[in-house]
Amino acid sequence: MSAHAASDAKVVVEYKYREPLDLLDLTSSLAALGEQYRRYSATHFAPNANVRLHVGGMRTGSIIAELIPVIEAANWVADHRDLVAPFVANYGDILNLLKGFPPKAREIPPADVRGAKQFVAPIAKNEGSQVNIYAETGATVITNVYNIGTNGAKKIRKHANIVLGGMPDDATFDNAPMVLFQMRDGPAGSAGDYGYIDQFTSHPVKIRWASEDVKAAILDRPDNVFDLIYFVTGSAQTAGGKIASYTIRRLDDVAFKPEIDRHG
Repeated sequence: MSAHAASDAKVVVEYKYREPLDLLDLTSSLAALGEQYRRYSATHFAPNANVRLHVGGMRTGSIIAELIPVIEAANWVADHRDLVAPFVANYGDILNLLKGFPPKAREIPPADVRGAKQFVAPIAKNEGSQVNIYAETGATVITNVYNIGTNGAKKIRKHANIVLGGMPDDATFDNAPMVLFQMRDGPAGSAGDYGYIDQFTSHPVKIRWASEDVKAAILDRPDNVFDLIYFVTGSAQTAGGKIASYTIRRLDDVAFKPEIDRHG
């Protein structure tokens, strides 16, 4: 038995591009989204349900696909209007985690990571392009809007490769926020300098300085160095598949932490 969900709820995906998109990349991107919906919906429906996203229509614009939920089940039909918005929110969270790459991004299931990498592939390859995904649950009701541009898509693919293949031996970073770790047994530098860069670890890691000038630019300041956020460029070195140290090559910018987090 096959039935469309008795609602007008849909997932809408907009591909905006400057250069023509490769058809295989486009279909692969939509297939990845469809597979993600199948996995997500499997936790909400009976075991015998075969839940899929079907292309319900195309609109004018770059490429705008309306994807409608369809359920195939033996003697079983359900309306999953209410599943569309939570699905898009969940998928948007996955994309944003991989783009920002905090430590918990490594907890995303590998299948979801591979799918996100595949979904943004057309955008990563097409400079100045963008993909928008949102839930449409009525003629004028749009919720959970997520936008990924070329740079964001490249970050998602880069970080997906790290999650799937492990941390590279020399992972570079550019203009990444870093805060210093306050040693409890002495002044900064007495037992080496340590800091946090959230995209790599949630614990302090030893800092190596590319030059004395870079070290002085960060540590020799009139303000309390532990009240500051440093935006730095450098690389992360690994040992046994884990981050062992950071090499800071350049200080790009400095900002104060929120007042509540300062030492007063």
